[in-house]
Amino acid sequence: MVEHALQRIRNIGVMAHIDAGKTTVTERILYYTGKTSYPGEVEHGTTVMDWMPQEQARGITITAAATTCEWKQHQLNIIDTPGHVDFSVEVERSLRVLDGVISVICALKGVQSQTETVWKQADKYKIPRLVFVNKMDRTGADFFRAIKQLNSKLSAHAIPIQFPIFLNGIFEGNIDLIHLLEIRYDRQTLGAKTKISPLSELYREQAINAREELIEILAHFDSNIEEAFLEDRHIPTNLIKKVIRDACCSGELVPVICGTAFNNKGIQSLLDAIVLYLPSPLETEYIRGYREEAILDQKQTGRILTEDDKETRTPDSNGPLVAYAFKLMHIGNLELVFLRIYAGKISKNDHLLNATKAIPEKLSAITRLHANHFDEISSAGPGEIIAVIGLKYTTTGDTLTALSSPIVLEQLAFPAPVISQAIELFSEKDTKHLEQALMQISKEDPTLQFNIDPHSGQKIISGLGELHLEIVVERLLREHKINLLVGKPTVALRETVTSSEEAISSYTHKNSKNSAKVRIRVQQGLIGTGVVILSKLQTEAFSHEVLLAAESGIREATEKGVLSVAPMHDIIVTFLEATIVKNDDSTCAVIANAARQATAIALKKANPKIMEPIFTVEVEVPEDYTGAIIGDLRRRRGNITNFSAHIGSAVITALVPLTELLGYASSIRSMSRGHATFSMEFVRFELVL
Repeated sequence: MVEHALQRIRNIGVMAHIDAGKTTVTERILYYTGKTSYPGEVEHGTTVMDWMPQEQARGITITAAATTCEWKQHQLNIIDTPGHVDFSVEVERSLRVLDGVISVICALKGVQSQTETVWKQADKYKIPRLVFVNKMDRTGADFFRAIKQLNSKLSAHAIPIQFPIFLNGIFEGNIDLIHLLEIRYDRQTLGAKTKISPLSELYREQAINAREELIEILAHFDSNIEEAFLEDRHIPTNLIKKVIRDACCSGELVPVICGTAFNNKGIQSLLDAIVLYLPSPLETEYIRGYREEAILDQKQTGRILTEDDKETRTPDSNGPLVAYAFKLMHIGNLELVFLRIYAGKISKNDHLLNATKAIPEKLSAITRLHANHFDEISSAGPGEIIAVIGLKYTTTGDTLTALSSPIVLEQLAFPAPVISQAIELFSEKDTKHLEQALMQISKEDPTLQFNIDPHSGQKIISGLGELHLEIVVERLLREHKINLLVGKPTVALRETVTSSEEAISSYTHKNSKNSAKVRIRVQQGLIGTGVVILSKLQTEAFSHEVLLAAESGIREATEKGVLSVAPMHDIIVTFLEATIVKNDDSTCAVIANAARQATAIALKKANPKIMEPIFTVEVEVPEDYTGAIIGDLRRRRGNITNFSAHIGSAVITALVPLTELLGYASSIRSMSRGHATFSMEFVRFELVL
């Protein structure tokens, strides 16, 4: 591939609700950019980006896949992300390294639940967005309704820069509002050839009015456009594009275009918009990481790191290397680590530093990815998204730097599992093989956990949903050839305290040389805060190691609840007092034991209760089945929060305990004769009533 200047690189992701057509959009991008010779189809299992057998069999994206292609002398590094909530961590870690996003919206269904989820994830990282309203060829498609929902549901500040052309009710193409031109796509060439023509009288008035509305919005962002608009003067198209670009890159506006990826219309306009309006690595906020000396100081003193402890690195190929590992993937016996390079240059056989773990690394090869295929390259520089081979210790979230100039970027936080499943081997001789396979899968997917139940001895896998665990089991069977018996899924519960009064306890722990007495208070915390530990101690009276030991004792006491083995959640534990009789080598162990016992006693006093995970369930169903679906959700202890109808179908939203949703996919298929679809998203833990 030709070396591209940084301003000609676009690092973009494609995100959407499941079945909005996201992967089909990506497949068409690959086709029109010449990366593939024929567009892959999800329903035929011929997509390039959904390369896993499980993805092709189900017609859904499970793992984020990366590729690189070119459009109009620009290098596009693209990550296609999953749309199912069980795999939302793939979206999270992809967004962590991207500069721009294409959000695909279904023209028929509008903004759906997972659209809102991934939009919030993009908000978190302040990533500029384009919106492609897909499936304009479907009956009931409504481009302008989708824009209204973008603004009302997502506060997106969405502006159309096109609107659709229909002929006898059939979607034909788009009106370009910037140039006031009609764009149609040739069916004989699968849309590869386009016909661009001046406005016909049929669309002239509507197009001119829509363009004036666009200009009026842009006038708020640029004084030159404002003056020209008020004086009814001609406004150059280059100025319009520049203002849209600036507002898009700053996150103030979201340009919207439309098409139908499946029927090969609108993708070239999308590609043009990517190049015109999404930022290059030079136009994003430069990366900031914690300095080595600040991290060392934190380890010694336990202080909290602040923005003042960070330094900025610019995307300079001659500067020291800074790269972020955001994903691992195994292909055969090779382990590939996906990297986003922010600064410096990386070359084959380089010696690097894993700054997160303070361990030296050496890479053996650098590759440019195309889903599960890769091509070796000799080097890569700032703005590149690549995969490297040979790293032994690096995992997701680690920072790789030059040996002489380390900084550490913030790591990703992954959600805790909400569902578990027992697995049993047909032959115990496969135990080591199973452990190795699960270790490999969990390196790829940090949301998967594996442990052995101390009471039953059962092997337990835990994850984010039924489908998540189902895919893991399939991989163990198919890829690793391990024969398994699988138990029924069980929901991961939590415990909390409900007493309105403070629960205080003291405990003294002694050994032959030392003793420690601590006083602990437990009280209710805010929803979603987990376990918060506070201290009223005069910290200068104790060493940092002693304070850490006390905290570890408290955390150990909260790992298992009073009523069950479920961990505590949404509580505040305050360290009120501590007395140490003698300070020697056993001090840390003594105070840790005292803190653990005092916390356990206080938890019992605070009226502990079981909590269960609550999910938002959004069901899309034909009108004929709405009564059955609503009745079933209520029987599952569901609270209906929203109902909306649109052209023969309805969308039902409810809050439902996860324990009531096990096996829901089969149940809803039966109730609706296969016509209903649903999505789920974790919301919070609530008390079991």
